[in-house]
Amino acid sequence: MSPREPQKTNQGIICPKCGNAQNDARACHRCGLMFSKFDSRLLSAEPPAIVELWEKVLTRPADSQLHESFQKACLDAGLADVALRKYRLLSLQPEQQSVAEEQLQRLATLGQKLALIHYHPPAESSTAKPLARYFLLLVFSAIAAAVGWIAYLALRNT
Repeated sequence: MSPREPQKTNQGIICPKCGNAQNDARACHRCGLMFSKFDSRLLSAEPPAIVELWEKVLTRPADSQLHESFQKACLDAGLADVALRKYRLLSLQPEQQSVAEEQLQRLATLGQKLALIHYHPPAESSTAKPLARYFLLLVFSAIAAAVGWIAYLALRNT
């Protein structure tokens, strides 16, 4: 298999980037990868510690502590894509499908929590203060013009 070809199995074609199984050989329906333009050398490198943890997960798939350690190591290394790909590939094995789907759901929840932690609501609009100043300036100008007009009329009538 060349670095540009997706893996073909009895479940269909496996996306080398995200691990999605499908029948379309042109592009991944999940991540949009164009298989003809993909080079597997661009995939995130897997550090030995993460590879070792994954091998332990495969030997004891029911151990939730191992899953947690593997996922934490991936997230800490900025390799959430590696964890997602591993669990998607694991979900293709019928006997591991429920474990893999549970862990994929856990990763999705973790990702949402991390997104909320790093979310900073937008600061008050930078145009709000200048607009308020312009409004006050307009009001005071109108008052000054009215007072000036009244004074002019009063002086004119005397």
